[in-house]
Amino acid sequence: MKSIIFSVLMLFVSLSTFSQTVFEGEINYRSFENHSKMVRKFSKGMSYNGARNVKVIIKGNKMNILDESLHLNVLLLPDEDCCIIYNDLLKKGLKCSFSNYTLSYMSSFGPKCINSTQSKEYSFEPTGETGTFTGEKCKRYKGLTKLIVSNMEPSTVTSDVWCATKYKVDPIYQYYLNGLGVPGIAMKWTISSHAKVPIIGKMDTFVATEVKSIIPRKVDDSEMQIPSGYELKETDSAFKMLKIYGDTKKYLKANNMYPADAESDTEVTYQIEESWDF
Repeated sequence: MKSIIFSVLMLFVSLSTFSQTVFEGEINYRSFENHSKMVRKFSKGMSYNGARNVKVIIKGNKMNILDESLHLNVLLLPDEDCCIIYNDLLKKGLKCSFSNYTLSYMSSFGPKCINSTQSKEYSFEPTGETGTFTGEKCKRYKGLTKLIVSNMEPSTVTSDVWCATKYKVDPIYQYYLNGLGVPGIAMKWTISSHAKVPIIGKMDTFVATEVKSIIPRKVDDSEMQIPSGYELKETDSAFKMLKIYGDTKKYLKANNMYPADAESDTEVTYQIEESWDF
């Protein structure tokens, strides 16, 4: 009898483990973004106003973020301690250390600080609300990140996220949401950030994003590598990585491929409960 009970218990354990297999595959997102003039200026084209299509590919603790609107890939390879950003039109890329780039540009909504002159207040908690989005059962999370820097007004980031928790994802995925501690795959969310920088002025951002499709699949190793034949330069400065965004913007504008309303100053926001038309 004991052996039968033990066998049944082990079956449930194995089923539980199987249901929480770490996600491998691709997630396709559609976003609408609105950034103030100073955000657009200092991002070198990384931030623009309008719609954006992004494909996120995950394999183990590696992630490739394909910005299909700008033809830019952000390849995160923590085991190799590197981040590579490359453009499939320019056939070139830049390489930087993983920690340097992710801390500088992909952790701003989370609890990590860039340096000792900063401090943060961070929260990201379930609201208790549940719902269904594109067939996936979701839980709602809301967050607030406050960045405190001496001689400046605190900047704030508010987040509202519907998350499908049936998927277990590697922590690398949190960098796609700039450090938010999502416990599964984010299905639909809004992010609003506000800052006032001396001399520069207001730097405000609003982003609304929703999943278009989730495709679990085996990811080929080649999808986690920069294609052959690309020019790749290394730098020890995360700041210099922005150069490829500037080069990309210049190329897209010269070839009439840059988003039409990218530099419009019209402010647009969406509530997460709305049916978005972008």
